[in-house]
Amino acid sequence: KVAAGNMLSSAVQGIGGKVVDGLKGATMAAVEFETSLVGISKVARGADDTAEGFARIKDGIKSTSKELGVLPTEVANLTAQLAPAFSNVKEGADGVAVDLVALTGDVSKIAVAWDMTGKEAGKAFAEISAGLQLTTTETKSLFGGINEIGNQLGVNAATLAESVQRSAGVLKGANIAGETGAALSAVLIKTGSSAEVAATGVRTFIGRLGAGETKGQLKAFKTLNLDFKDLRKEMANGDAEGQIKKVVGALAGLRNEQKLEVISELFGTESIGSIGAAATATDLLAQSMAIMGDKTAAATSVQKEFDRVQNTSAAKIAKLKANVEMLAIEFGERLLPYVDKVVAFLTSPEGQDWGAKAVEKAVGFVTMMADGVAGLVG
Repeated sequence: KVAAGNMLSSAVQGIGGKVVDGLKGATMAAVEFETSLVGISKVARGADDTAEGFARIKDGIKSTSKELGVLPTEVANLTAQLAPAFSNVKEGADGVAVDLVALTGDVSKIAVAWDMTGKEAGKAFAEISAGLQLTTTETKSLFGGINEIGNQLGVNAATLAESVQRSAGVLKGANIAGETGAALSAVLIKTGSSAEVAATGVRTFIGRLGAGETKGQLKAFKTLNLDFKDLRKEMANGDAEGQIKKVVGALAGLRNEQKLEVISELFGTESIGSIGAAATATDLLAQSMAIMGDKTAAATSVQKEFDRVQNTSAAKIAKLKANVEMLAIEFGERLLPYVDKVVAFLTSPEGQDWGAKAVEKAVGFVTMMADGVAGLVG
């Protein structure tokens, strides 16, 4: 009977501890989720900056989390990156505002497909869109092309997106499409460059071709049998892709002993490490630009990649975790009003007085027990 009683007592204590831990975990999950929403509320504008609009965003984050298998705080962090750039922003001829909830879902798929955090994916999408001054539809198409070129050339899509992100301002300033910049970056990464080095190479390549001619450049263009002024004019008129191909093709046609000197004259000796072999990779550049030019493939590329990832066991476990976390948050949200009441009471004058008296009683009880134990020991 004693043994059975001890076992029952231990079981009750264990269950009680688990219940307390569960309540604590759910409450903390709800608190963390609530905190992650603050970044969105600070930058929400227009219809998003209303009680109804924010409730829709919050519900959208929850739905996206459960459906795509991304932790709710990750989706919230992603939304917080998108909101400054797209909340209440009107696009298209009819001026329809961007649906932030739908966009969050689309970019979350990119995060899953490319194994990026929500913050990384949201930041990359927002900065590339802003740097190249693209609409959300155009940016999604560019990301689809980046995913496709990653699959076909064996280049990491997230690394390629980072390179485009770093070079977006120069590309826009030179009136060069993001697709052309991505194709050039892909060649540089394929030939061994990191995202940072590839971006430096793209900026150097574009900047030197569009800068004022020097004696060295004129000499190099004469060797290439190209007209520098015509090239700059055509680039300014929107044919950057054709002119870049022309320069790379001409470089590829040089004798090996000429290449290093001409590349140095065109782009500077300091750029050889960042441009290097890519400056003469004619076939690779042509393939890269052809892939980026295929809008049909780009339109479905991210969705197909996401579907492939979703069929893995790891993705199914992630989806389970996201759904369990969402249940914890929803349970914790029901508890938060009571937590708020307790906090409000304990921080009020009445609560402070009650707390002081409770401490006195506790100290008195412990002291009494200590005296009793001391007497017993004596």
